Amino acid sequence: MNIFQKIIEVLTEIFFRKDTAPPSVPTQPHQVISTPPSPDQSPAPVPPSVEPTVTESATPLTQNQEQPVILKNAGFSITAEQLKQIVPTLSDSKCKEYLPHLFQTMTEFEINTPIRLAAFIAQTAHESAGYSAFLENLNYSAQALLNTWPNRFTPESAAIYARQPEKIANHVYINRLGNGDEASGDGWRYRGRGVIQTTGRINYKACGAGLGLDLITSPELLEQPLNAFRSAGLYWKSRNCNSFADSDNFTGLTKAINGGLNGLDDRKAYYARAKSVLGIV
Repeated sequence: MNIFQKIIEVLTEIFFRKDTAPPSVPTQPHQVISTPPSPDQSPAPVPPSVEPTVTESATPLTQNQEQPVILKNAGFSITAEQLKQIVPTLSDSKCKEYLPHLFQTMTEFEINTPIRLAAFIAQTAHESAGYSAFLENLNYSAQALLNTWPNRFTPESAAIYARQPEKIANHVYINRLGNGDEASGDGWRYRGRGVIQTTGRINYKACGAGLGLDLITSPELLEQPLNAFRSAGLYWKSRNCNSFADSDNFTGLTKAINGGLNGLDDRKAYYARAKSVLGIV
């Protein structure tokens, strides 16, 4: 073979041979390696199949997305809408705000059946003017002082004390309920607070012990909605009110709460609405 034939054979092999596949390089299946974006790049969007973790900072429910609160082991529910039907003077926003506090109180103090719940709301809504007053209003006129405390005021003294809430409190609650004299300021400091209007130093001390709060130093804690409701639950339990509710003895329950039958018609109206809303026959 001469040199020319050798060159022809080499060229023929180069131009007319079949393509062969390059050797395969083993890879790890499904592994995706990505580089972090540069400061000028936005992070890649989360794929639709991936759900972000919901934290406490997540967007809350909108106004129209009401979530029922279900009483623990009770077999019935109470919603903000139902509370509004029972206490129609309470705003929608307050119904939503107070519902968790009402629920915690009912759970803590075993107000855990429909009839107990109906009775509790009826009595406490009346005592707090439809859950609108967690602090005693002592801004009395002279005539109102004479009507409310006829043994503590004369027409002359009523005119002196009228429209002075602090002075009135320190006078009418003097030397009773564990309070000191008028100069001590205990009457004003421990005036009625909470859903059932806890009043007087001795009652603040007992209530604080039951709730785990220092109400002697910080009596204003009872103005906070949760503590206001819990104080009513504690009072309810201390008067054995569940037994009255269980037997549907509403008159006896009113006496246990009030000491008399003041406002009985209004209490009964709340009770009738509550029983209707909660489906109690």
